[in-house]
Amino acid sequence: MVESATKLQLSLGLANLAKENLYLRLEMRQLIFIFSLIWVCGLQAQSIDSVFVSVPKKYLPLLEENERLNLLDLYNYKMKAETENSFGGRTLMVEKDSAYVELQLTEVSSWELKRLYNLVPDAEGNGWEFDPFYAVTHTITAGYKSSRIYFFDTEWRQIYPPFPLVRLDNFWVDNKELSIGRLDELKRILHTPSVYLHWDAKMSVLTYSVSLEALPLDDAKDAATCLHPIRYEWTGQSFVEIP
Repeated sequence: MVESATKLQLSLGLANLAKENLYLRLEMRQLIFIFSLIWVCGLQAQSIDSVFVSVPKKYLPLLEENERLNLLDLYNYKMKAETENSFGGRTLMVEKDSAYVELQLTEVSSWELKRLYNLVPDAEGNGWEFDPFYAVTHTITAGYKSSRIYFFDTEWRQIYPPFPLVRLDNFWVDNKELSIGRLDELKRILHTPSVYLHWDAKMSVLTYSVSLEALPLDDAKDAATCLHPIRYEWTGQSFVEIP
């Protein structure tokens, strides 16, 4: 996977530029980072279709291999990509990109697959290489939204990259039109917020949001004015919060 010294030097320079210059627009940093990935890895990466089919049944139990292949065929032919799942319900492929798959798994759950890359020293210790890994996100949407996320290497062994943990304070911005008493009341209601996650289809960006569906309407309306989603970008070595 490691290219020649000239190519490697250029690609690492591009990756570092994308990683270190956080003042650049997100789209520009992501474009630089993706270009460096393509330069190093070429077109050798396994297709996202193949990755999707290879997900162990433990992490996608509702779809057998044939059902996954049916979804891919329908989507790739620009048809409605829907199939019956193992529970007798319907599963819809909502979106697919070169490193991303999103499913409406059931009426009350969604599922995402995202391919990311680690920047790691090569085996000889003479340079660097990009190693792919996968994130699988499962979100329950019944009553309120709540997500679980898992990370895997290319052999589907679970791994644990540095992952940002968040609290209510990370999402909260006081709405000055609400009284201090009302703000305190809302914070008590949301003391342990239900958080759901969503990947950007084209960029290595993960968005955290607070679910308000289970709150009374008035509380949800006021709380929404005090909360903002948080976005983290995977830089090749860590998640970095972005505006």
